[in-house]
Amino acid sequence: NENSAEAAAFRLQYSSTLRQLLRAAHWGFAGRTANLALLKAMPGTPENSTPWDGVWNSATMPPPPWLYSYGYPADCIQFRSVPYMQATDALSIPIFSGMNVQANPFSQRKAKFAIANDTNVSGAQVRIVCTNQQSALGEYTIFVDDPNVWDDSFISAMIDALGGALIPQLVGSLEKQQMQYKKANQTIMDARARDGNEGLTTF
Repeated sequence: NENSAEAAAFRLQYSSTLRQLLRAAHWGFAGRTANLALLKAMPGTPENSTPWDGVWNSATMPPPPWLYSYGYPADCIQFRSVPYMQATDALSIPIFSGMNVQANPFSQRKAKFAIANDTNVSGAQVRIVCTNQQSALGEYTIFVDDPNVWDDSFISAMIDALGGALIPQLVGSLEKQQMQYKKANQTIMDARARDGNEGLTTF
């Protein structure tokens, strides 16, 4: 809140740097798992008993070749995966008895998915998650701006990345900026190695 050039530069860079860094690796503290809201199902699935007439209808069916489309979570800034769920009854719905799971429907596998665009009932453009997984869950990254829940490696990466973003405005040294980003990227790579993540964008 200071009335200074440093504070003004910080306020300008903080949120965008934080969002980019959250998307750069699958940080555990920023992960969330939630049920996805079903939007459309192909004819012949348990959710859509309409007979298949051989004609794809974009108004009522998900994009080919997927069986289901789900709403993109409103609080998602980076979609990670759709857990694979093995069928435990005729409808592929997990069977629970009180708090004791009779059969664990989940495995370490991940279902294939794609992020696409569709129109809702109001005609507005919306992002969707397409998959063949019934009753799908989504694993994704949420925006966490409370430093009290960040882990140590994320704090280090945030300091280095924010320093790199501020250097051009406050110092004007390309060499120092590259050094800061190199340090941030090394922390990101270490985080990915711990989680087995590959192919995500660096700074």
